[in-house]
Amino acid sequence: MTDAPNIFVAGLGRCGTTLVMTMLDRGGFPVVGSRPAYELDEMRPGQHQEVILRQMRGRAVKWIDSIAFSVPIGTRALTVWMHRDPIQQARSQMKLLGLEANRQDARRMAARIRADELRARETVRRLGPVLDIAFESVLQDPTGTAIRLSVFLEGHGKLETAPAAAVVIPRSPLCAPDLSIEFHLMREAGHV
Repeated sequence: MTDAPNIFVAGLGRCGTTLVMTMLDRGGFPVVGSRPAYELDEMRPGQHQEVILRQMRGRAVKWIDSIAFSVPIGTRALTVWMHRDPIQQARSQMKLLGLEANRQDARRMAARIRADELRARETVRRLGPVLDIAFESVLQDPTGTAIRLSVFLEGHGKLETAPAAAVVIPRSPLCAPDLSIEFHLMREAGHV
């Protein structure tokens, strides 16, 4: 797999990267990391990126902070870029941090998300092809999303679309008032 590209599922926090990683995992596509979060300490700033990236080629890797974790120039990658309504994303981030999501703070955080997203998208675009997926579209059409993922990743691993789509819990794209979805995923993975 030395000639395989790196495959990233990237975005800013609370945009659906974990959901897409779960879809890939359940659909049989090779992933790095374990459920429910698929997060790796190696994908944080200050790590030996070239060695880590070489070891992860051909498998999907969750990459949340695409601004801080620098990928060496010349790295060949396919990136699934996740995005979400910035206000809902801000509310979800605040909820996860245990902060009250009042309108003014949510708007300020949403503005920061928009600015950070522009920089982060530029980082991933220079690596190769990017598939943009909205969190809202995953919830509205999980089968269509699984098909788009399968086509995008064709030639780099097989994705069974039916099991991938089946992991999506039908729900509103609005930020839930509690962490019930997150706790459900943790219970399902045997972490609670």
